[in-house]
Amino acid sequence: MNILFLNSIHEEIWGGGEKWMTTTAEGLRDKNHTIWLGGRKGSIFLAKASNLGFSTFPIKFGSDFSIPAILKLAKFFSGKKIDFVLVNFTKEAKLAGLAAKISSNPLVVPMHGLPILTDKWMDRIIFTNLIEGIIVNTSAFKNQYVTYDWVDDDYVRVIHNGLEVNIPVNFVKQQTQKQFSLPRTYPVIGIFGRLTKQKQHHLFLEATRKILDKLPDAAFLIVGEGPEREQIEKYSKKLGIDEHVHLLGMQKEVYKLYHYCDLVLLTSAYEGIPNVLIESMLMETPLVAFDVGGVVDAIPNRDLGIVVPQGDTQKMAEEAVFLLDDENRLKATGQKARLSVQEKFPMQKMVDETDEYIKELVHKRSTK
Repeated sequence: MNILFLNSIHEEIWGGGEKWMTTTAEGLRDKNHTIWLGGRKGSIFLAKASNLGFSTFPIKFGSDFSIPAILKLAKFFSGKKIDFVLVNFTKEAKLAGLAAKISSNPLVVPMHGLPILTDKWMDRIIFTNLIEGIIVNTSAFKNQYVTYDWVDDDYVRVIHNGLEVNIPVNFVKQQTQKQFSLPRTYPVIGIFGRLTKQKQHHLFLEATRKILDKLPDAAFLIVGEGPEREQIEKYSKKLGIDEHVHLLGMQKEVYKLYHYCDLVLLTSAYEGIPNVLIESMLMETPLVAFDVGGVVDAIPNRDLGIVVPQGDTQKMAEEAVFLLDDENRLKATGQKARLSVQEKFPMQKMVDETDEYIKELVHKRSTK
């Protein structure tokens, strides 16, 4: 089958949705599908796709109903005999959906890592007329979508994120400390992800202030880069905690840093199932996380980590101290978390379920 992954993410951005797409594309390629990845010219997304050996399709997206983009997509669909298009945002859904109607008519399906489908009239028209179904990575999004009177239960398929779950936990903390010039103290608490408003690093810093009241030797790592860096630095100084906070920027060897941390906090305003969540758990580093999106899919009980109400930094700090006060409990939680991720979130499971869903939709159309 000929499959195009289409993503209009801005040139300089690389996040969970892009990682999800390239990982799924690799898995489907291994199942003998022919894969292309389409995106903005000069984007990190297309650069990584090219490095992975994929054929790429650069396109200027323009507006949500750009005639040049629709015509270019239609020509590509017909020329490459595209059977199936997996898109990221509603912009691509509109463009690819309309292009499909004037070309070889591939099936178009969005992959939603955030709850971006609304009950507004525009989404209703686009999705009921141009889109064959939706993949979401958490049941929380499906439960939201099916409350819309035009979305049937079988229109939304839950396929959890997947990752390589057999990565060994064999990093030596002393070597990691030297490599990244990290503090040697206990505990070390981290937050991972792009420095954007969505991740709410100001709440991480507020929780940091409260944790330091109980654990004054604690160190805090902020791993990631983004437009909020300056504000994070300023707020850290305002709270008087800047000597305890270490901004490491974007890092490639994040598994070493997860492992170096004793605990990870997740303070996002909204999420699907964050890669940070399952990656940290895989490295046997427990989390205290806000109750957003699909967090409870990965942390359904306190044996695997702790979930606190959205925005409650006081509760987050209290639960962090609770875990860190007992190193045996902390270790046991991390070990159980890793086993849970290995069972629920293997990459091959994600790929197999996506492949099955694609074939199911193609068969469904052929029998109409």
